[in-house]
Amino acid sequence: MPLNAEQKRLLLSLLPQTGTFSGKSGFDAIKWLKEFERIVDVYETPQVILPAFKLSMKDSAADWLSKLPPNVVGDFGLLRAAFLERFVPNQFQDELEPLLR
Repeated sequence: MPLNAEQKRLLLSLLPQTGTFSGKSGFDAIKWLKEFERIVDVYETPQVILPAFKLSMKDSAADWLSKLPPNVVGDFGLLRAAFLERFVPNQFQDELEPLLR
């Protein structure tokens, strides 16, 4: 479903706040995701979460995103799980997941 004009304005205002993620470090991934979710949550507009997340990926993270199946890219819960699986070192994921919630 396409974004309406107000949602597009919101998306454009969110992007400078969320920053970008390039995929270079597991701990940076946790920090970035936590901040991204905090910022998006403030606006309480679920329609912009996926577009904001997708537009925030760059470099190797954007390449990773482009290879995901449509069902994952279209569901923030699945996308979030895939992001953590890919960019957070496995030995820390079990400890860090509760902290993100």
